[in-house]
Amino acid sequence: MRVTRSIMTLVAQLFQNITDFAPDPNEMHPLLPVVLSGLRTNDRDARGEALRACAQMCEWSVVWRMMYEEDILAQLVLLLDQRKDLVELFYILKVIDTITQNTSMYSIYLIRFGLFRFLSCLLPIPVVGQDVCFILSNLVAEGQRLIDMIFDTGFIPQLAAVLENADCETRKEASHALCRCICFTRNSEHLRVIVDLHILQQLADLLTVMDAQLISQILDAIQCLLAYGAEHLDKCKCFSPFSFYARFLDGLNLVAEELDALGVYTKLEFLTDSNVVDIHIKAFEIIEVYFPSRLETMDEHVPAYGGDDNFSAPKTTVDDTIESILNCVNK
Repeated sequence: MRVTRSIMTLVAQLFQNITDFAPDPNEMHPLLPVVLSGLRTNDRDARGEALRACAQMCEWSVVWRMMYEEDILAQLVLLLDQRKDLVELFYILKVIDTITQNTSMYSIYLIRFGLFRFLSCLLPIPVVGQDVCFILSNLVAEGQRLIDMIFDTGFIPQLAAVLENADCETRKEASHALCRCICFTRNSEHLRVIVDLHILQQLADLLTVMDAQLISQILDAIQCLLAYGAEHLDKCKCFSPFSFYARFLDGLNLVAEELDALGVYTKLEFLTDSNVVDIHIKAFEIIEVYFPSRLETMDEHVPAYGGDDNFSAPKTTVDDTIESILNCVNK
């Protein structure tokens, strides 16, 4: 057993900084069966070194195909069901993170070996939940087939729970995954599920974070849900917390009503002053399209021009948008 540990340590060292040396893949190939044997051993130290070797070799994309052919990827997924050691979990999730982020070639293969089932068990664990959300976000980006599988597996209620209870960084990663589901899906029933889960509050809370990319994604998701609410009013009435009053709200977008009740309009107003042009434009578009009555009310409180030289007439949203773009260019 001591010899096995030494061999695994040596192999892990050989794969360290592999991208800097980029050796001939044919020279590395004979080492992969050795790594696989290390993954299958019951010795914790040897297995840990084998996992470290996998985490290092996956940085070199040329090796991914060989890892697939030698069943290393399948073995890594199977280990998710057995490993309680956090260090081992981090190594395994790092490999899956890296591969799913860069290619969709092996996603279905990993899922067939139970990836979704094991990730579902790991998602509620605080220390690895962020990595699981990152993997799900990568898979969502691959298209409708994977989105359907994620919804069918029941990840959406779990992600909603993460949004409500997890730490800030994990919540942000979960929101990336959910926003991609909302924006990329072509199935309106998926949006119906999202509306039914009432996660708008959690998404709205993240509009105040200092992360322009996340805010932009959330605005895209909100815009998609508002569009769904406008096109499927009858369905929204069945699944909205305002459904009790649905018969009094004919013709209204109940997603917009819920967002307004959650104070999202105030946050959108604040975001229209953002220095990030993309956020500025999206916030204005949402207000103009889905909250026109609030804009009219706001305009009524703007005093008319009375000849005061110090007073300037209110600018339109187009003026503000052009000004923001010019400011960014001048910087």
